[in-house]
Amino acid sequence: MVCTTTGANNMPASQIRKDGVQTSSTVRRHRVLVNLTDEQLAAADGWRSAHGINDQSEALAELIRLGLLSEIAKIFRLVSDKTSQTTSQSERATESTLVSQ
Repeated sequence: MVCTTTGANNMPASQIRKDGVQTSSTVRRHRVLVNLTDEQLAAADGWRSAHGINDQSEALAELIRLGLLSEIAKIFRLVSDKTSQTTSQSERATESTLVSQ
């Protein structure tokens, strides 16, 4: 996938989409050229249609947003899991000490 930024503009976008997402009143938008395979484009268009999004650029931007959120969630889960494992180990050590006394 090749991306190049070709410019930016401010677009008013105070709409509620069919999927219930409300866009903010003014959003800075960047124009990006992306090369997709036929399969990627077909998948994105299928997703766009299934979610009632008419604009292809809006659908691709939403897919990118969702992908980024998914990646952030994975990182958060890894950190949370490590924190809970450490806490569980500490709790077991405390319980073990209390039982042996």
